[in-house]
Amino acid sequence: MKILEIVPLSLGGRMMPKKIVRSGWALALLAALVPGISAATTLHDGVVVDFAKGAAYLASPEGGIDAVQLSTGNVIWKTRDAAKPLLVKDGALLAQGRPGPKGELTLVTLDTRQGAAKSRAEVALEGVRANLKDGPSQTFRAEAFVAADKSVVVTWVAEEPTFRGMVPAPEDGLAPAKSAAVSAGKGRSSRGAVRVDMAQGRAVPMAFEKAQSLEGPALALRAEGIRVRGLGTTTRELTSLDGQHVLKSERNPEGGLWTPYRWTVTDKSGRVIGTANAPVSLTPFLVSGTRILYMAMPSVRKEGDKIVDQPLRLVSMDLLSGTDVWDSEVVDSNYRGPFPP
Repeated sequence: MKILEIVPLSLGGRMMPKKIVRSGWALALLAALVPGISAATTLHDGVVVDFAKGAAYLASPEGGIDAVQLSTGNVIWKTRDAAKPLLVKDGALLAQGRPGPKGELTLVTLDTRQGAAKSRAEVALEGVRANLKDGPSQTFRAEAFVAADKSVVVTWVAEEPTFRGMVPAPEDGLAPAKSAAVSAGKGRSSRGAVRVDMAQGRAVPMAFEKAQSLEGPALALRAEGIRVRGLGTTTRELTSLDGQHVLKSERNPEGGLWTPYRWTVTDKSGRVIGTANAPVSLTPFLVSGTRILYMAMPSVRKEGDKIVDQPLRLVSMDLLSGTDVWDSEVVDSNYRGPFPP
């Protein structure tokens, strides 16, 4: 099994462009300028980390949302009133619920103390469904942010992939000049945005372009990608999503097949928090105390006579001991096959 040197970067579940050429320190500056990159941060699609409450809100594989205590990994509360966390503001969690009967985007405001629903709004969509998981015919992603005027804005993008398969053999029996493996590319897409009143459960439509302008620097960051320092060298650096820490990564010959990298995490002043062996070179992360929080991607590997199938999960690793303190499975909303022949 081949282990990639750099995993694709993701912010809020949206994959970043692969071209990474500048300094990751731009994110540290951005954290001081952009509302929403603060105590509560979206680590991945379906994962919001709330340092103020000491909790992470996860899209549960059992359905609904689990609030997990950062210190222990224990579940604080569960709810089936919503399915995918989007944003935390003023002690309330905005989340995406199951789509309405006509595919409407359902937005639910939850109390972060107990997970009780406080309000609900439905957004009518045209020609698409606000599905929680991708399928072979459509992907749907909703994201939320706090604008400069403190209002909450939700944007959504739906895409219908086009598939390319093997070129069929011609009837005369001659081999085709070229063939291609099955892959998915971008097809038709649609998008929209609403301004949400979380207290009253109202969602007012707005132009997607207007929402982009309100998002400001954060949008520019996603468009250009999270910058990685030292690309092409033996040591690489990445800034945490909240701009408070830096991860330095280098090859670790003693790490074995499954942990071939060595992470060293420092704070902004350069003080070392800790080091640990790691399975990938770089990945978006957050730090709480001496622990690093990151998403472990789905994987399959063979250990002796056993096949170990690992799902998508949030991992809390102690940087002092280099061991995992806890992990919690998260819904994988990406469609991974099968694809049309």
